[in-house]
Parts: sequence; C-alpha cells; structure tokens
Amino acid sequence: MFVILFLKELTMNLRIFLLAHLLLQVIVASAMQSPQQNDGIVYRVACQEDTLQLLQLINTQAIHDRDKIVILPKKFRLMALEAGIKKNRYFIAENAGHIVGYKKLFLMTDEEEKKDVLAHEIRCINNECNCTFNGLIDKNGVFHENGSAQPNNDYDLCIYNGGDFTLPTYRGKGINQQLTNYALMSLIGQVRQQMQKTKASAITMLFGLTQANAGQYPGSFSDRTSTIVKSFKIFLNEIENRQNESPLIYHRYRAFMPTFDPESQECKPLADEYSIPGFGCVLTYQLGGLHE
Repeated sequence: MFVILFLKELTMNLRIFLLAHLLLQVIVASAMQSPQQNDGIVYRVACQEDTLQLLQLINTQAIHDRDKIVILPKKFRLMALEAGIKKNRYFIAENAGHIVGYKKLFLMTDEEEKKDVLAHEIRCINNECNCTFNGLIDKNGVFHENGSAQPNNDYDLCIYNGGDFTLPTYRGKGINQQLTNYALMSLIGQVRQQMQKTKASAITMLFGLTQANAGQYPGSFSDRTSTIVKSFKIFLNEIENRQNESPLIYHRYRAFMPTFDPESQECKPLADEYSIPGFGCVLTYQLGGLHE
C-alpha cells in the first residue's frame, strides 16, 4: 500500500514539474520580441528551421567577407549555428521567406565565456592589452580623446555585439542597423533582470572591428562605431529615461579578428601573424541608478 501511494505521489509531482516546465517555455516564448516588418523586410529571432538556410548563406555568400567577419572552419559551422540559435543569439532579416542578412548579438551571462572574450578577443583585461583610444562620445556622436576616461573594470553587464552579414544586393538600405536595433530591443527584459541581479553600475557593449571597418581614426567616416553607437543609444533610452544624456565611455584595444583555416579539424584561431588585424572595442554607459 505504501509503495502504491508513493508511486502516485511521484507521478503527481512529475506532472506538476512537467506543467511548470511547459508554462516556463510559454512565458519565455511570449517574452521574445515579435517579428517586425519594414519595407518588405521581416526582422526576427532565428529558429531551428532557419539553420540550414543560414548555413548555406555562410558557405556561399558570407565566406567572401571572411576578411571582415568571423567564419569558422567548415567542420564546426553547423554545430555552432545550432548552439547559437538554441540560445537565441542569432537574428535574421528575410524577404519573402529568404534570409538576406543575419546578426549575432546576446547578453553575456556565462562568466567563463565573458572572461575568455574579454581576454582573448577584445583583449582589454590581459597583461598585454594595448589601449589605442581612450575617450568619450558625446550626445551628438562626436568622439573626444580623454586619457582620464576610466574603463569599466567590473563588466557585470555585457552585451556581445557579434558578426553580421547582409547580401550585397540588399546593402545600403539600412537593413543591418535595423536588425541590430531589433536584436537589442529583444534583450530589454533580460538586461533589466540582470541589472537587478548584479546591481551593475554600467552597461557595456563589446564588439570587434577590423582595420577595414574601423576607419582612419575613431569617429571617422568609415568607422562603424558611429552606427553602433546610434543603435546603442536607442536601446539605452528604452532601459532608462536619459533626459540629461551623459556621454558614452569608449575604449579601443589592439586586437586581431579570430581567423580560422576553413579546412582545419580543430576550432582554434590562427596565430596573430596570420589573423586579420583590428581592434577590440568597449562601449560603456554608466547607469543612473534606476536598478536600485
């Protein structure tokens, strides 16, 4: 009799657990930002059904931009895409069901992953870090060199602004920036939760630039930082009311884009002398205490 009662109780507990898990999935799914459409282009988070089309886009199109964006060895591309999509780290722009662009962007919550990126990709915390620009970006988007601008040393709340690609025939239409805006807006709920959890004093955006898209100097015409700043400001205005807009702190560090041999059997970047030179960038906004 005791065994029968025990099994009934175990079965009921299992049902409760499964219902709770299902409810959590529904809540998470509903919290994801709905797709948006602009000028016939749909912006949304990538799902598992997009994996093979994204893989084909990388293998046949994005591969030609491998001097500007990270392209993993062939052996690891599908695996990396599946893992990233599962974690909602990829966002896509599509036209009539065809993917015309993608963006990788996410809130960093894995501390080991964050430390690895800061040390080896951005190169702002290792012993050999070489800061090439230390300054501020004012509310008008003007860059000011300022040797006293202090970097964010805690990195409690970091957004990783990763690689992106748009088909050449769709470039010049603002698709990449709109996709970045969409991706950032999808993080608002997560960021607010992280603000409460960590009591972070700042929001930091991490991104890399190659010399080709870094401009002759920070803030110059071909420097992609300016468009990234515009998207970051739109996001920050949603996070807190920035009536008196404070400047952003901006640091650039000498770095190299992770570059891979496409035929390699291991997912390990090439040595610096064989990699694409560039910069690891740290864009910091000091929070106004809204999370307290």
